[in-house]
Amino acid sequence: MLLTLGLGAALLAPYLASRRRGEAARVLAEYDAMLVSITDLPASAGGMIEVRAFADLARVAERTGRMILHAQSGPDHDFFLQDGEATYHLRLSDEGAVDRA
Repeated sequence: MLLTLGLGAALLAPYLASRRRGEAARVLAEYDAMLVSITDLPASAGGMIEVRAFADLARVAERTGRMILHAQSGPDHDFFLQDGEATYHLRLSDEGAVDRA
């Protein structure tokens, strides 16, 4: 039982640390398998659709089977999902997040 508790704590620690750093850090830790890091922002043929939460973007990615593109500039993290003519976008910022890790 002690081994199970230790293993659970070891798996939970990175998640809890990312929550203290901010929303973008939490998203990067939790959704890593769905993200592709990019250096340049994608061009949008049909216009940007702003989403309110990363969970919304993740639902579209799961429904369409597409990866989410991630670009970082300082504390700002931009997440994009291109689906045909539409490009879904969300910006999260960890500016001012408390890093206690």
